[in-house]
Amino acid sequence: MKKKYKLTGFARLFIFMLFFLPIVYIGVSYYHGENPLAKVQEMFGSDKKEDKPYISKERFGINDDDDLQGKINDKDREIKDLKRRIQSLERKLQEVQDQSHDH
Repeated sequence: MKKKYKLTGFARLFIFMLFFLPIVYIGVSYYHGENPLAKVQEMFGSDKKEDKPYISKERFGINDDDDLQGKINDKDREIKDLKRRIQSLERKLQEVQDQSHDH
């Protein structure tokens, strides 16, 4: 008895990709520290309102410690001191320019 249908090379490739690509997607997602099943559920079953994407603070070296407020206050004080110094130097420069015009 002769077979009715014979698979072509493209059909074999298509069937292989049908199984291979989801496995690769799951592997790459796990490698990047994501949950691929949750992403698939979001894509197909997202009836809830859209949330903003979550950005890991640890990934960018951000802490929510109290010492950050202290660092911010230190930087604010430094900025104020530098502004005062700039104003002082501008006054001195203006005095020197006024003296040079007088001569």
